[in-house]
Amino acid sequence: MSKTYLIKSLLLLFALAPLTGCMMNPTDEYGVTFRNETFMPYGFTLNPEETIQFQVQHPRGGTWYTIATTSTSSSSYNAMGRDWYYWRTNNIQIPSWGWTWHSQYKSTAEVRAVGSDGEPLWTFNYRPFDHWNTNGTLYDFWLNAGSGKQSATVICHSPS
Repeated sequence: MSKTYLIKSLLLLFALAPLTGCMMNPTDEYGVTFRNETFMPYGFTLNPEETIQFQVQHPRGGTWYTIATTSTSSSSYNAMGRDWYYWRTNNIQIPSWGWTWHSQYKSTAEVRAVGSDGEPLWTFNYRPFDHWNTNGTLYDFWLNAGSGKQSATVICHSPS
């Protein structure tokens, strides 16, 4: 992750100050080429060494299953007077049971990150920094880039 992107991500967190944390990737409507593609979920919380569960929702019944667990860092990034702790998981692959088929070339899966308090972290729309306005407020950025959801839909446009 580039330092500029990390700084932008931290600035965004100021807008989320009343929240406990967020998942920056995957964003809502995140696209993958193949259902077995791996990706790297990451985000921030307000707590050091907090356990984060990355979960996939089973399409039948709606039950959430943890497929990876990680912890936030012990060292923080200070932004707007708050300490933010980075978390990430590597090489996540959505299990085959997590996908819902919509057509021959489209399937979706619902994913989320959950903090140690049991609450899902907030998510963002696709390419949130396309909505970044250096003259706007961080609150405006959250209104334009935040998904308003505590989960993200991953989309695959491939028959495999």
